[in-house]
Amino acid sequence: MWIFLPGGSFVSVVEKASDVARDTLTVRARAASDLSELRAFLPSMPPIERGGGTDYAVRVVVPRAEFAAALGRMAGAIKYANFKDRVAETRGTGRARVLNTVWTIIRRLQA
Repeated sequence: MWIFLPGGSFVSVVEKASDVARDTLTVRARAASDLSELRAFLPSMPPIERGGGTDYAVRVVVPRAEFAAALGRMAGAIKYANFKDRVAETRGTGRARVLNTVWTIIRRLQA
């Protein structure tokens, strides 16, 4: 699952083989700052792991139920009418331009 958090951070959430028995999820990001925003919604989040031989620079492994509750808190944090405008205000126009590119590409699915 790809998720853009309310403040504009991007994470990818998957269930790796090692997550199955533990009922955990692996949350990956391109930048540690993106996982830092997640910590606001998931205070029990463990320290961020770096590297690991995959294309995502950072990751954490979290209990599935705690992540599910964090999603609810994320929904409660939405207080804006336009996501890209909010990101420009809080994270800068550079990140907003990247998100606009993603938005433009995904918009093609409407056709």
